[in-house]
Amino acid sequence: MVSRRLVCFGTVVASAVAQFQPPQTPVTFDGTLKAYDKKFIIVETAPEQTVRLDVDKKTKLLDAKGKPLAKPPEPGSQVAVDGMKRLNGILVALTIKVL
Repeated sequence: MVSRRLVCFGTVVASAVAQFQPPQTPVTFDGTLKAYDKKFIIVETAPEQTVRLDVDKKTKLLDAKGKPLAKPPEPGSQVAVDGMKRLNGILVALTIKVL
């Protein structure tokens, strides 16, 4: 009975450790804003290279001085986007700064 509980406990601990991923450092993408939607943003980082990041309720829109923006940036604007990868592998934007 006791050994069965230990096996079950060991299995739970092993699966929890296998799913744990250490915190990641945000990455900054600098470039030209190609598209902005309330669910995603597309930034052209180099000619013919784009990055798509999801936008969620925690994403902050900032101007060049770091103050919040009232409206979303226009396509063609120069932006710096801080983003990180979620556990499911999708990139999410943390802050969008209009330069």
